[in-house]
Amino acid sequence: MKHNFWFTASIMSVFLLFPAIYASAAENPGQPISKKHEQKMNLCTGRQQWLNQVIDEYATPPLKDQLKKELATHEKLKNEWRKTAEYKEQKKKWIARRKFFYKAHKQEIDSILQQVQMGTLTKEQAHEQLIALFGKYDSQGDKSVIFRELKQAVEKKDKEAIDQALKKLDQRLKTSNLRLIQKIPTHQKNEN
Repeated sequence: MKHNFWFTASIMSVFLLFPAIYASAAENPGQPISKKHEQKMNLCTGRQQWLNQVIDEYATPPLKDQLKKELATHEKLKNEWRKTAEYKEQKKKWIARRKFFYKAHKQEIDSILQQVQMGTLTKEQAHEQLIALFGKYDSQGDKSVIFRELKQAVEKKDKEAIDQALKKLDQRLKTSNLRLIQKIPTHQKNEN
């Protein structure tokens, strides 16, 4: 009889515990659900903090104000766009394309990873082979080039190069914001 009681109690606790965990995740949508998502969010937050520090330290007052304004607008527009049906459909296509590519090249990818684990390939060599396999695709376009220039200029403490990189970033943000405005249906109606 005791065995049945504890078995039943453990089953009941599972049925009570999982809905509570699910409900807390639903109530706190800003809380990361997976470890991978949490790591990505920390990385993005770290980059954003670094960029804000660089802007605060090196940008001229007018450029600082302009960059802060453009960054805030960019975040707002990006979040609006991610709520659209077009984005959700596009995201499904991206995921499907990645899965298809991975399945098509799984043996090659696994072989490269195995060679790294065995020590026959260095991480750099593996990276080069994966770039050759996937192609050098940069979804961020010139944004990543600008960030690299900015990072190098900050490391060298070259104020002129930092200023130029921040101006390029400002222009990139402006064009990106215009593109996002065109993608968001509510903004398209407001323009007409």
